[in-house]
Amino acid sequence: MDSVCVVKWYQKQLYYALREAEGLEAPLKEAVNLIASRANAMSSSYRTKEFYRGGEKVGNTQPRYEGDVGPDKRFVVGIVYPKNYAAMKDTLENNTLLKAGGVQKWSTP
Repeated sequence: MDSVCVVKWYQKQLYYALREAEGLEAPLKEAVNLIASRANAMSSSYRTKEFYRGGEKVGNTQPRYEGDVGPDKRFVVGIVYPKNYAAMKDTLENNTLLKAGGVQKWSTP
C-alpha cells in the first residue's frame, strides 16, 4: 500500500525563517562560484568575431562569467552574470547560463 505524504507550507513562518537564517551565505557563494566556473568552462572555445570600430580592432574575445552574493531587501541573493560582451552573446546563442545552472543540490551545514 502506498503512503502519501502531505506537506503544508506556512509561508509567513518560512519567510521569517529564511530571512533570519545564518550561514546561508557560504553555501550560496559556493553554488554561485560553481555555476560561474561551469559557464566559463563550457564557453572556453567560443570567440566573438573580429571587427574594427573607429579604426580600433575589437572582438575575438573569450566569454567571462562572474558571480556575486549579497543581501537584498529581504534575503541573501546570489547571481551569476556575463562579465563581457562575448559572454552575453554566448548566453544568447547557446543558453550557457541556463545549462551551467543545471540542478543544484542544497545541503545545510
